[in-house]
Amino acid sequence: MNHKFLSIIVVMLFFVTSCNKEKNSSDENSQPQNENNEYQLVWSDDFEENVINEDNWTFEIWDAGRVNNEWQQY
Repeated sequence: MNHKFLSIIVVMLFFVTSCNKEKNSSDENSQPQNENNEYQLVWSDDFEENVINEDNWTFEIWDAGRVNNEWQQY
């Protein structure tokens, strides 16, 4: 009985503490700001298209069994 009661209390505390109305992050899509300016972004790809931008990426097509002796290609 005590174990069941304790489990119910723990679950209830979890739900109560996870119900926070405040939003902790400013914007989910925003980039983090570099405060000390030690680093500079050189290149990025946000993958906003439904296709791969071939100006930024290349494909390597290998024969089956070439990698890890696996005959399945994926």
